[in-house]
Amino acid sequence: MYKIAFMAYEDNVIDTDIVDYVSNPMNLESGKGYTHETIVAEIIKKHMGNKEYELIQVENSFKGFMWCIENGVNVLNVSYNQLSGIGLDYTYEKSLENSMKIIVSAGNAHEAGETQLATKDNYATAVAAVGENGEHLDFSSWGGGHVDIACMGKHYIDGKYRYGTSYASPVATAITAMYDMMFHMKRGRYMTMKEQYDFYKNKCIDIDEKGKDLKTGFGWLKEESLKGGVLEVANYPEDIKDHWAEEVLKKYIDLGILKGYPDGTIRPDRNVTLAEMITILDRL
Repeated sequence: MYKIAFMAYEDNVIDTDIVDYVSNPMNLESGKGYTHETIVAEIIKKHMGNKEYELIQVENSFKGFMWCIENGVNVLNVSYNQLSGIGLDYTYEKSLENSMKIIVSAGNAHEAGETQLATKDNYATAVAAVGENGEHLDFSSWGGGHVDIACMGKHYIDGKYRYGTSYASPVATAITAMYDMMFHMKRGRYMTMKEQYDFYKNKCIDIDEKGKDLKTGFGWLKEESLKGGVLEVANYPEDIKDHWAEEVLKKYIDLGILKGYPDGTIRPDRNVTLAEMITILDRL
């Protein structure tokens, strides 16, 4: 079963409709809330119905990270942590080995800083907060080039609005998890980090400077990018079906080495031009 874990400090909100569905394998003290889990569960239910997955709350520590890695967690949502130095480097290496995707809050200290994990480029996806119209919320941290995407950071929970990057990162977690699950259904495996970032680049709406910027990264990742309530994962091109090299071609498409032509074809029997060969070699 797909596993989504949460490492967060929460002590004020308990959603009784979901609390029974959140496992607590590390036996955390009572009083921990389920705000982030609630956001993720509501988004997944909206777009994928009763898709089976597991929500897990883990300790906010190196021990919690290792539990996730050792127990096959697919996506980890982190709202706050203080890992640094050897602990950060070790979890970085282990998460890559185990294809665990880490989504972190960029922090609410404006330009003063980000979470420790967000400072490890290409390790965790750092999420900034935007409002209903895509405006960058003033308190949302940024700087250093380590904000990757922005998501809605304003939610009505337990009778009041709650703001912050800690409420934006669960949105990114839900969207990433759904795409990953659909990717597995179509490809028989979960997406790589490169495919994860290609997804962000293709689906984010550029709302600040063109390209990846310091405030919103690749841009605003909205729920509305899930067309028709179902995530779209591209099928393999039709013209490689039953070709003698079909499996090899699929492998290199998955690795991002072969991207095909604008019309969605690969044209496997066509001679490769010098420019195309140089492009392929550059991707290796």
